Amino acid sequence: MARFYGEIRGKARTSCTRVGQNYLNAHIRGWDHGVQVVCTYDKVEGEIIEVWTTGGSNDSRTKDLVWRSKERSTHGNTEA
Repeated sequence: MARFYGEIRGKARTSCTRVGQNYLNAHIRGWDHGVQVVCTYDKVEGEIIEVWTTGGSNDSRTKDLVWRSKERSTHGNTEA
C-alpha cells in the first residue's frame, strides 16, 4: 500500500489520482501565483508534509514555505 495518495479534479469528468511511497509532489498554479504541496518520508522524522506558495507558471522558482508538519511520534513527541 502506498504511503501517500493524491487526487486532483478539474474540467474533466473524472479525477486524476497518484500514489507515492517515499514522496508525492503537486504544484497547482495560475499564471502569477500557486501552491505546492510536498509529501516526503524520512526514516527518522516519519512523514513530512510541506505547503509552499509559488510564483505560479510565470515564476515557478519563487517559493515560500507557509506550513510544515511532521508525523506525530508514538514515543510521546507531540511536535507538529
